[in-house]
Amino acid sequence: MILKDYFSYDDKESILAQLQDIQAEWGAISFLLSLLKDGTFHEKLGKGSLYLLLDDENLTGRKSTLASFASFCDKDEIKTELKPWIGFVFTSPSYRGRHLAFRDYLRTHPLAVEEYSRIKLEAAKLFPHDIGGYINHKSPVIEKIYKEIGIDKK
Repeated sequence: MILKDYFSYDDKESILAQLQDIQAEWGAISFLLSLLKDGTFHEKLGKGSLYLLLDDENLTGRKSTLASFASFCDKDEIKTELKPWIGFVFTSPSYRGRHLAFRDYLRTHPLAVEEYSRIKLEAAKLFPHDIGGYINHKSPVIEKIYKEIGIDKK
């Protein structure tokens, strides 16, 4: 999985299509889609606003696959001095159960906790300012645990 800014994607249409497919899951996706399609995301939410996606490219052989997303905005409809405003946070339904299964597995497998803890600390030291590097470094251990749980990502 990689963490990527929506505005850095070459194929934004793929992401928009995936958002359209899941918009029935959460009403706010329609509003987000309108901001992205109209090109008014930064105008309405602030020039420094970010729309970050957790992309599971490995799931589909390097085709962008939306796992989760969040936006960090300079402003919102609600008047507040708090920044960044966390405007949209969503995890696709197919990814929700995996995290609970992962957590439950760790609760009953102390050796897996040790390995996962070790790799997280190692990743934090190697990539203190690179969330993508941090996530990518942990991925092999996470994938190994998913395999042990019986979760096939393909």
